[in-house]
Amino acid sequence: EIAWDIAEISHGTKAFIGPLFPGVFDMSQLEHVYARFPEGRVRSIKLTVGGKTAQQYEDELKDGGFTVDHIARDMLRKMPAASKSSEDVELVRLNVRDLGFNTSTRFDAIFSRAKGLGLELCPAEVGPALRRALTDQAVGDEVVVGMKFMSARMSESQPNAKRAFSVVHRVGGMFYEASGRVLETRIIYDAWDYDGDLVFRRYKKQA
Repeated sequence: EIAWDIAEISHGTKAFIGPLFPGVFDMSQLEHVYARFPEGRVRSIKLTVGGKTAQQYEDELKDGGFTVDHIARDMLRKMPAASKSSEDVELVRLNVRDLGFNTSTRFDAIFSRAKGLGLELCPAEVGPALRRALTDQAVGDEVVVGMKFMSARMSESQPNAKRAFSVVHRVGGMFYEASGRVLETRIIYDAWDYDGDLVFRRYKKQA
Protein backbone atom coordinates (compact mmCIF):
# COMPACT_ATOMS: atom_id res chain seq x y z
CA GLU A 1 0.00 0.00 0.00
CA ILE A 2 1.33 3.41 -1.01
CA ALA A 3 0.39 6.72 0.60
CA TRP A 4 0.76 10.04 -1.20
CA ASP A 5 -0.39 12.17 1.73
CA ILE A 6 0.10 11.98 5.50
CA ALA A 7 -3.65 11.48 5.93
CA GLU A 8 -3.49 8.30 3.84
CA ILE A 9 -0.91 6.53 6.04
CA SER A 10 -2.23 3.53 7.95
CA HIS A 11 -0.73 0.51 9.72
CA GLY A 12 -0.66 -1.30 6.38
CA THR A 13 1.16 1.44 4.48
CA LYS A 14 4.53 0.28 3.18
CA ALA A 15 5.61 3.29 1.15
CA PHE A 16 5.16 7.04 1.36
CA ILE A 17 5.70 9.46 -1.51
CA GLY A 18 5.49 13.17 -0.76
CA PRO A 19 6.93 16.05 1.24
CA LEU A 20 8.68 14.90 4.42
CA PHE A 21 6.99 15.74 7.71
CA PRO A 22 7.89 15.52 11.42
CA GLY A 23 7.62 11.93 12.62
CA VAL A 24 7.94 10.30 9.20
CA PHE A 25 11.08 8.43 10.26
CA ASP A 26 9.36 7.07 13.37
CA MET A 27 6.71 5.23 11.36
CA SER A 28 8.14 1.72 11.50
CA GLN A 29 5.63 0.33 9.00
CA LEU A 30 7.10 2.47 6.21
CA GLU A 31 9.65 0.43 4.30
CA HIS A 32 10.19 3.04 1.60
CA VAL A 33 10.11 6.83 1.85
CA TYR A 34 10.37 9.10 -1.18
CA ALA A 35 10.38 12.86 -0.92
CA ARG A 36 10.30 12.86 -4.73
CA PHE A 37 9.67 9.89 -7.01
CA PRO A 38 11.72 8.17 -8.22
CA GLU A 39 14.92 10.11 -7.52
CA GLY A 40 14.05 11.30 -4.02
CA ARG A 41 14.38 8.05 -2.13
CA VAL A 42 15.41 8.60 1.48
CA ARG A 43 17.76 5.85 2.62
CA SER A 44 18.66 4.50 6.03
CA ILE A 45 22.24 3.50 6.85
CA LYS A 46 23.15 1.61 10.01
CA LEU A 47 26.69 1.85 11.37
CA THR A 48 28.65 0.96 14.46
CA VAL A 49 30.88 3.75 15.73
CA GLY A 50 33.05 4.38 18.77
CA GLY A 51 35.51 2.22 20.63
CA LYS A 52 38.39 3.25 18.35
CA THR A 53 41.04 5.93 18.37
CA ALA A 54 41.54 8.38 15.53
CA GLN A 55 44.72 6.49 14.62
CA GLN A 56 42.78 3.22 14.36
CA TYR A 57 40.25 4.83 12.04
CA GLU A 58 43.07 6.23 9.92
CA ASP A 59 44.79 2.85 9.73
CA GLU A 60 41.54 1.14 8.73
CA LEU A 61 41.00 3.61 5.90
CA LYS A 62 44.53 3.03 4.65
CA ASP A 63 44.19 -0.75 4.88
CA GLY A 64 40.87 -0.54 3.02
CA GLY A 65 42.52 1.15 0.06
CA PHE A 66 40.74 4.48 0.50
CA THR A 67 42.51 7.71 -0.43
CA VAL A 68 42.49 10.20 2.44
CA ASP A 69 43.24 13.78 1.47
CA HIS A 70 45.60 15.76 3.68
CA ILE A 71 42.87 18.05 4.99
CA ALA A 72 40.65 15.15 6.07
CA ARG A 73 43.68 13.52 7.67
CA ASP A 74 44.34 16.66 9.69
CA MET A 75 40.69 16.71 10.81
CA LEU A 76 40.76 13.02 11.60
CA ARG A 77 43.70 13.49 13.94
CA LYS A 78 41.88 16.35 15.68
CA MET A 79 38.69 14.36 16.05
CA PRO A 80 37.21 14.41 19.57
CA ALA A 81 38.05 11.34 21.61
CA ALA A 82 35.65 8.55 20.76
CA SER A 83 33.63 6.81 23.41
CA LYS A 84 35.35 3.77 24.88
CA SER A 85 32.44 1.52 23.95
CA SER A 86 30.93 1.17 20.50
CA GLU A 87 27.35 2.08 19.68
CA ASP A 88 24.97 1.46 16.82
CA VAL A 89 23.72 4.54 15.01
CA GLU A 90 21.11 4.92 12.30
CA LEU A 91 21.73 7.53 9.66
CA VAL A 92 19.31 9.03 7.20
CA ARG A 93 20.66 9.94 3.78
CA LEU A 94 18.73 12.56 1.92
CA ASN A 95 19.19 15.32 -0.62
CA VAL A 96 18.89 19.03 0.05
CA ARG A 97 15.88 19.03 -2.29
CA ASP A 98 14.22 16.40 -0.11
CA LEU A 99 14.19 19.01 2.65
CA GLY A 100 12.28 21.41 0.45
CA PHE A 101 15.13 23.53 -0.91
CA ASN A 102 15.36 24.01 -4.66
CA THR A 103 18.67 25.84 -4.76
CA SER A 104 22.07 25.67 -3.11
CA THR A 105 21.37 26.33 0.57
CA ARG A 106 23.17 27.40 3.74
CA PHE A 107 23.98 24.59 6.15
CA ASP A 108 22.32 26.25 9.11
CA ALA A 109 19.04 26.29 7.16
CA ILE A 110 19.57 22.70 6.02
CA PHE A 111 20.14 21.46 9.55
CA SER A 112 17.22 23.44 10.95
CA ARG A 113 14.90 21.66 8.50
CA ALA A 114 16.47 18.26 9.22
CA LYS A 115 16.16 18.81 12.98
CA GLY A 116 12.44 19.43 12.53
CA LEU A 117 12.18 15.95 11.01
CA GLY A 118 13.74 14.28 14.05
CA LEU A 119 17.35 14.26 12.82
CA GLU A 120 20.48 15.50 14.56
CA LEU A 121 24.14 16.11 13.81
CA CYS A 122 26.37 13.09 13.46
CA PRO A 123 29.36 12.53 15.73
CA ALA A 124 32.59 13.11 13.79
CA GLU A 125 33.48 9.41 13.90
CA VAL A 126 30.58 8.70 11.55
CA GLY A 127 32.85 10.06 8.79
CA PRO A 128 35.48 7.30 8.69
CA ALA A 129 32.91 4.62 9.54
CA LEU A 130 30.70 5.73 6.65
CA ARG A 131 33.63 5.72 4.23
CA ARG A 132 34.40 2.11 5.09
CA ALA A 133 30.72 1.11 4.86
CA LEU A 134 29.95 2.56 1.42
CA THR A 135 32.00 0.10 -0.61
CA ASP A 136 29.31 -0.02 -3.32
CA GLN A 137 29.26 3.75 -3.82
CA ALA A 138 28.67 4.69 -7.45
CA VAL A 139 31.28 6.65 -9.39
CA GLY A 140 30.50 10.35 -9.12
CA ASP A 141 28.57 9.95 -5.89
CA GLU A 142 29.34 12.19 -2.90
CA VAL A 143 27.86 12.17 0.58
CA VAL A 144 28.66 14.88 3.12
CA VAL A 145 28.40 14.14 6.82
CA GLY A 146 26.04 16.48 8.63
CA MET A 147 28.25 17.24 11.61
CA LYS A 148 29.68 20.04 13.69
CA PHE A 149 32.31 21.69 11.54
CA MET A 150 35.93 21.08 12.46
CA SER A 151 38.99 23.24 11.99
CA ALA A 152 41.26 22.09 9.19
CA ARG A 153 44.61 23.35 7.98
CA MET A 154 44.17 24.28 4.33
CA SER A 155 47.36 26.29 3.94
CA GLU A 156 49.60 28.75 5.72
CA SER A 157 47.01 31.47 5.10
CA GLN A 158 44.09 29.24 6.14
CA PRO A 159 45.19 27.29 9.21
CA ASN A 160 41.70 27.02 10.70
CA ALA A 161 39.25 26.64 7.83
CA LYS A 162 35.94 25.02 8.75
CA ARG A 163 35.14 21.74 7.05
CA ALA A 164 32.96 18.64 7.28
CA PHE A 165 33.87 15.09 6.28
CA SER A 166 32.69 13.72 2.94
CA VAL A 167 32.94 10.37 1.18
CA VAL A 168 33.35 10.43 -2.59
CA HIS A 169 33.81 7.89 -5.37
CA ARG A 170 35.77 9.40 -8.24
CA VAL A 171 37.08 7.77 -11.39
CA GLY A 172 40.43 7.43 -9.63
CA GLY A 173 39.04 5.54 -6.65
CA MET A 174 37.22 5.98 -3.38
CA PHE A 175 38.16 9.05 -1.36
CA TYR A 176 37.73 10.31 2.17
CA GLU A 177 37.81 14.07 2.05
CA ALA A 178 37.07 17.33 3.80
CA SER A 179 34.20 18.96 1.97
CA GLY A 180 35.29 22.20 0.34
CA ARG A 181 31.80 23.68 0.51
CA VAL A 182 32.52 25.55 3.74
CA LEU A 183 34.41 28.80 3.39
CA GLU A 184 36.12 30.38 6.38
CA THR A 185 35.84 33.78 4.72
CA ARG A 186 32.06 33.76 5.11
CA ILE A 187 30.67 36.01 7.82
CA ILE A 188 28.89 33.02 9.36
CA TYR A 189 30.84 29.76 9.50
CA ASP A 190 27.62 27.85 8.87
CA ALA A 191 26.95 29.71 5.62
CA TRP A 192 27.64 26.63 3.54
CA ASP A 193 26.07 26.54 0.09
CA TYR A 194 25.25 22.98 -0.89
CA ASP A 195 22.74 21.12 -3.02
CA GLY A 196 23.81 17.47 -2.76
CA ASP A 197 23.35 14.49 -0.42
CA LEU A 198 24.00 14.47 3.31
CA VAL A 199 23.60 12.07 6.19
CA PHE A 200 22.21 12.99 9.60
CA ARG A 201 21.65 10.76 12.61
CA ARG A 202 18.17 9.81 13.65
CA TYR A 203 17.45 11.40 16.99
CA LYS A 204 18.55 9.05 19.74
CA LYS A 205 15.66 8.65 22.12
CA GLN A 206 16.52 8.23 25.78
CA ALA A 207 15.63 4.83 27.19
